[in-house]
Parts: sequence; C-alpha cells; structure tokens
Amino acid sequence: FINLFREEKVYKKIVLIRPKLNLLWDLIFLAGGLGLVIYASNTVVRASMNVAQLWQVRESMVGILIIGLGGSLPELAVSLRAIKKKSISLSVGNLLGSNICDMLFSFGLGAIISEFIVEPNLLMFEIPFLFFVSLLALFFFRTKLKLSKWEAALLVIVFAGYAVFKIVTVI
Repeated sequence: FINLFREEKVYKKIVLIRPKLNLLWDLIFLAGGLGLVIYASNTVVRASMNVAQLWQVRESMVGILIIGLGGSLPELAVSLRAIKKKSISLSVGNLLGSNICDMLFSFGLGAIISEFIVEPNLLMFEIPFLFFVSLLALFFFRTKLKLSKWEAALLVIVFAGYAVFKIVTVI
C-alpha cells in the first residue's frame, strides 16, 4: 500500500510538471528557427565558395573539411550531453541516425532538386575512404558490442590523418 501511494504521488508530480503547450508560440519559434537555418545555410554556402576560390582549392575540400566538421559539431554536442546523462544509446543513435540521414535524405533530396555531378577524386578517394572507416567502426562495435577508448582514439587519429592528408595534397 505504501509503495502504491508513493507511485501515485510520483505520477501526480510527473503529470503536474508537464510543460504548458502553446501552439502559436511553438509555430512562431519553428518558423523563426527554420528561417534562421535557411539564412545561415545560404551564408555558409556563399562563404565556403569564397574560401575555396581564395585558397584556390576545390569546393568539395572546403565542404568536407570545414562544413563537414562544422556540421558534425551539433551532433557531437548532443551526443556528449547524452553520455553525460548516462544515455549512451541515445548518443550512438544520434550519431548513426544523423549520418544515415545525411547519406540518404540529404543526397536523395539534393539530387531530386538538382542532379549531382561527382568529381572523379571523390570517387577515387573520399567515397572508398568513407566505406573503409564505416567498416572500421562496424568492426570495433561488433568485437565487444562497444567502442573502447583506444578504438575511439584510433578513429579520432584516423580523422586527423585524413584531414592532414587532404590539406597536404592540396598545398
């Protein structure tokens, strides 16, 4: 009886703590956020094209190293926050889901709007490298169903080596 009473008190607290929903404000914030994302993405694309032209490098390199890294930072922040709150599955799901979404939805929708023309160097190096590191991560996860610290450090080192390789081959 005492446990039932406690559970009922906890349930009432949870029900009473629910945030108030205000559809109008939520729609305003959603529209405002979407507007900011559209404005920011246009600004990033324009600035990236300028950087590629100033540095005399391929736009794909700027996209891979600068925009790719910048686009991964929100996922990193969410994953680190989830890990801090002991929600490891949420962290892994966020990272895998964002990469799957980027590969399928972003490529797919982008190609529906305007066909992609792929630079030959992307087919010769970047796409096989992406395949290789995906297999490497899969291997690490499959060995003990977890990613150890040394395996994680190796993935970071592989990324750093990749970035250095890309920069050195351009210079």
